[in-house]
Amino acid sequence: MHSVRSSNNNRSIRIPSSFNGLYGLRPSIGRVPYAGCVNSLEGQESVLSVLGPISKSLVGVKSFIKSVVSHTPWLKDPMAVRKPWNDAEYNLCDHGEGKTPLCFAILWHDEVVVPHPPVFRALERTKEALIQAGHRGMYCSHLITYPRSDLFLVIDWKPLNHIDIYKNVVRPRISIYFARVHNLTVFLRVRFGRLPRQRTTAL
Repeated sequence: MHSVRSSNNNRSIRIPSSFNGLYGLRPSIGRVPYAGCVNSLEGQESVLSVLGPISKSLVGVKSFIKSVVSHTPWLKDPMAVRKPWNDAEYNLCDHGEGKTPLCFAILWHDEVVVPHPPVFRALERTKEALIQAGHRGMYCSHLITYPRSDLFLVIDWKPLNHIDIYKNVVRPRISIYFARVHNLTVFLRVRFGRLPRQRTTAL
């Protein structure tokens, strides 16, 4: 049940979890308090960094989130979401306690980076398991095409205008990265009179 806390801005929880056969959860922004933690991207507000657990078990993930939320973190961090732990919501009481079909959307490709074959295989196995559990499968280009709340599906989802959203999110982050590299370059020149010599030989 041991779990550790990790920060996530660009898959820093999900990638190490998957590489090491562990469970990881990237919570919504503000679900876990961030006050007092050092953030290397201060001022970057397009995609905020979050804190979340990495654990050997789902029990550890649940225990971490429940313990943090149960201590009213919004009283210590004004950016934390004021939402107590709710066992009824966790047990899906409003959705048949997980016994009735649910709706799942699978994003196979974000049109930017093609997933590796093992990732595709994992998604395919997940979809097969969901359908076998009673969740019906169907293709749909956009979720908004199916507004009925009683229609439960396993959807092959293609997000609407994803490329435009991706560009708008990435551009400000790239600008910040370049600005920090420039500031570091200026600092090194002022401090040492020159940039460190680059390694040219193969390691």
